[in-house]
Amino acid sequence: MRRGFWLWALLALFVPTMGHAAINGFMVNSITALDDLTLNDRFGTAASDYEHKVNFADCQSYNGEVSSDLGITTGALEGSGEAQDAAGSDDTSASDTSVSDTTTAEDVVTNPSDLPEDVGKVRFDVGMMAPVGANWYYAVKMGSCDSGSSISGEETSTCKTIIEKAYLDTPSSILFDIDIRYLIGTKSIDADIISTCGEHEGTTSETRIYVMMEQEGFSFSPTTSEILIEYDYDPPAAPEELEANPGETNISLSWTDDDNSSESDIRYQVYYSTETFEDEDKEQVFIQDTVATTSDQVKGLENDLLYFFRVSAIDSFDNESPLSEEVEGIPVPVNDFFDQYKTLGGQEEGGYCAASTQTRSASGFFWLVGLLAALLFFRQRRTNTGLWALIFVASAGFIALPSDGYAADSPQHWNMTWRFGSYIPDIDKEFVAEQDGPYEQIFSGSSFNVYRIEIGYKVFDLFGKLYISGEFGYGRAVGKGIEVASEEESSDTTKLHFIPLNLGLSYQLDYLTERYRFPLIPYVRGGFAYTVWWATDGVGDISQFEPEEGTDITAEGATMGYHISVGMRLLLDGFDRTTADSFDEDMGFNNSYLFIEWSKLNLDDFGSDTSFILSDELISFGLAFDF
Repeated sequence: MRRGFWLWALLALFVPTMGHAAINGFMVNSITALDDLTLNDRFGTAASDYEHKVNFADCQSYNGEVSSDLGITTGALEGSGEAQDAAGSDDTSASDTSVSDTTTAEDVVTNPSDLPEDVGKVRFDVGMMAPVGANWYYAVKMGSCDSGSSISGEETSTCKTIIEKAYLDTPSSILFDIDIRYLIGTKSIDADIISTCGEHEGTTSETRIYVMMEQEGFSFSPTTSEILIEYDYDPPAAPEELEANPGETNISLSWTDDDNSSESDIRYQVYYSTETFEDEDKEQVFIQDTVATTSDQVKGLENDLLYFFRVSAIDSFDNESPLSEEVEGIPVPVNDFFDQYKTLGGQEEGGYCAASTQTRSASGFFWLVGLLAALLFFRQRRTNTGLWALIFVASAGFIALPSDGYAADSPQHWNMTWRFGSYIPDIDKEFVAEQDGPYEQIFSGSSFNVYRIEIGYKVFDLFGKLYISGEFGYGRAVGKGIEVASEEESSDTTKLHFIPLNLGLSYQLDYLTERYRFPLIPYVRGGFAYTVWWATDGVGDISQFEPEEGTDITAEGATMGYHISVGMRLLLDGFDRTTADSFDEDMGFNNSYLFIEWSKLNLDDFGSDTSFILSDELISFGLAFDF
């Protein structure tokens, strides 16, 4: 690294045709406000800040048109709606609303002659890597300058000299001060004429600061680095077509913003109150966190209370638009899925365990658990004579001759399966046929996809492979709640979530595949099923049903049962033998399959009359690997 630096430095000294280059190791150490001036975070005062921005509200504050105690505050925009917990309270202003120009017209100086003569300077501390050789000089200029010209060049109408040619004795720290008005465009470089920010409203521009250096006695172009101060005094347009849709303790808002479609990084601020309000009232109303989409949900409202809403747009410089037209909305009670289920007489009480009232249905479950425990026990004691006797008897009629077909190069002990299939839980079976059940009412009886991953460990391999496997997955049904009073569909979204957890055995009859590479492999699987579920309301919280008598019921729990599946796998290795061999050699995957599968799910807590019925018959598809 050091040798490369010296080579670069020598080339810079003796090859004048290289032209203009940036100063080696240049950086801004700090930017400090002098006098009574205060700079905010947008200005970028730390060494780690590479952007230096000024918006219209900043301009008014920096230019002396308003003072910070009149409503123009500094700092990054953050909503504070969550900190405001009661409509109409005295403490409802935003904690940090830098973009909100809350000063009234009479607070702002509009005549340039009424502006203060001096509002303060900004001190820059910049540094660079010490240059090679002696007799280095520097200069600092501002405006629109020829960055490749001599540092001794004269001032022009567009280029002002801040520091004339000076000897570079401390390259790590060079200090210079600049009147803030030059940087924000309210003081002209050529004639020092002061103007108001209002005269520049609707414009965007920049001021450049040039730090130049050159070595005396050499004619090559000076090296120059720039500090860019950007200002944007063109606020975005107000959003349009604001709509309010009531939910339970919430209002969902949506709007359009075609006028700002060309702006980058636009975000939106929602204001609301229990009384009508205008732009000048923004600090006396509730404020949501900003969002980047043209919709938002205002939560934590009181049902049956009238609220008023407006929205503004905010650009990347934190300029804020005027407020949109005002809309109003009244939150109303809404039945989410679980509320509707219980209202119609559903018996599910939630919780993660259930006692069946029909013990006969549970016999299959206990048989499967017993078989699984036995296999695990015998697997840990491979030399057990009883296990090998059992395997021999079970497979006596299927002993094959030694295979002369393809054998996988790497050992194979595991199987991994990704499957998905559409699912409709039979929840409505609990209700009388003459009436639509809650699943039909909320989710229109629609199916949804459940995605699952299964991992199996090979227990033995005689004529076919037997795996002990575990599976988990996820799926959810999405629908709209029902307004209690009108029984109409609500804007509230309610969801029913499922996490299936299955434990069982699977057997694939792959004798013909192992011996002759026959590509179709039938298989069966079955075992214990345990599905965790929960229902959410219109604001995304787990639903709580409040009965007229008794304790509240939380809409979360689990339902047990069993599953049985049959399927057919298609071996993919034969379609591209070279790729399959590479996959085995590099990743350890012996075989890969596509499959289709039919499954019977019996999920009702083995006949319990106080549980969801989550049973279904479904077709699944997927991809499987042996490794």
